[in-house]
Amino acid sequence: MAKTKPTKLGRSLLAGETTVDELRKLTKKFGFAKHYITDELTSYVNDSVIVDGNLTIDGDFDTYANQLCRLVVTGDLKVNGLYQDHDDPQTAVFVLGDFEATNAITAGALGVAGNVYVEEVLVGFYNDHSAEIHGHVTTTALIPENHFFSIKSVLGCDYLLGSRADYVVKPKKKIAPCSDEQARAVLVPEVLEIEDYGDPDETPEININDTEIRKRLRAHLPVLRDLGSKPAANAPTVKSAKPAAAKPAARKAAKKPTAKKPAATKPAMKPAAKKRKR
Repeated sequence: MAKTKPTKLGRSLLAGETTVDELRKLTKKFGFAKHYITDELTSYVNDSVIVDGNLTIDGDFDTYANQLCRLVVTGDLKVNGLYQDHDDPQTAVFVLGDFEATNAITAGALGVAGNVYVEEVLVGFYNDHSAEIHGHVTTTALIPENHFFSIKSVLGCDYLLGSRADYVVKPKKKIAPCSDEQARAVLVPEVLEIEDYGDPDETPEININDTEIRKRLRAHLPVLRDLGSKPAANAPTVKSAKPAAAKPAARKAAKKPTAKKPAATKPAMKPAAKKRKR
């Protein structure tokens, strides 16, 4: 069956509307771009496209469905649905502004010069490619699997999930991944694999089924429990991409000298108990 002709998004390399040199100039700020912008692109089956300005997609956006191998957006990319890029065929997407989506699955190369905002879940897949984010990343949950995320600014997410999250996510300031108990409280049971070896003295091992997460996102099914606005207990949370400036501490009023009284005449006040930090 013949492929459906994709919607024209911008200027096509295969149609002679742009050149490899222009693609190189536009993407030179990304360290990994040289591995993806090569002279061989003119012989590929899938196209390389430049979008001049912003690109807004009302619905899902899939690079494979649009027969793309390279996409450069000179402004912002906004997907009002699920964003997907792929590792096979190899895909590289470069956004020179901000990136925004409801949910996102990235398996190819994703470069964003601005900030990334994913409303619900940002998912990585496989380790042949990576994400290079120059701004900050804000999302409810980041589940990187084995995909490497280089984040040059702040990572603001309520839930960093996965056994390898601490190794493959590199923001300016690290945050701790959720524990097994937190993952169980955050994710729907359909995406969890619980290994219970029958030993009452051992806590069951909880693993995330990354394949099931991707399937559910593609089917527009939830992967997060309905938690409202309250994060799971002890989950790392960054409210905003830019940390608020610390307020200057108020000066303490100078204590007036008081006459010493014998301890017996007035019982000493007990200091208030300090709240435990979570």
